[in-house]
Amino acid sequence: MNRRSMVRTALTMKHKSMMQWQSKEQLQLDDNDQVVLEIARYFFMSWAARQSRGWEEALAKSNAAFGPIRGQSIAFALLDALIQMRDARKNLFVFNNPRCEKYRTHITHCERHLLSALQQTKRGRQSAACVDAMILCEGNEMTAFIERLRDLSAALEQ
Repeated sequence: MNRRSMVRTALTMKHKSMMQWQSKEQLQLDDNDQVVLEIARYFFMSWAARQSRGWEEALAKSNAAFGPIRGQSIAFALLDALIQMRDARKNLFVFNNPRCEKYRTHITHCERHLLSALQQTKRGRQSAACVDAMILCEGNEMTAFIERLRDLSAALEQ
């Protein structure tokens, strides 16, 4: 089985005590960050459970939030970044199910690093973004991931 075909995501973990939960309010996310997180979760869900067709919801959410043209640009820029990160990782990316009423308002440690990397990229703080990218890519090659985050940041700024 090649690396690309291996799914490196998970809907839940058995040992929730190992999870570091934070609420969206604690991280002071802007509206765009919250939408990007939800879109990312739908993409993760589509990798973890193909029958969920989460990618359709990701595209629909992006189009609804940003309009049909800009929404597609943002969704595909995000998907490119997530694919680069997924290919670099060896361990599971822990995320919350966007359909779950109880946990969708909480952010996992993996999601926090993803949002932080994006926020730092949007602010032009590449060194700080690289720290989060290194954690997300688990010390593996992260150049393509950083480049895709820049593309996503540019798409969000349009």
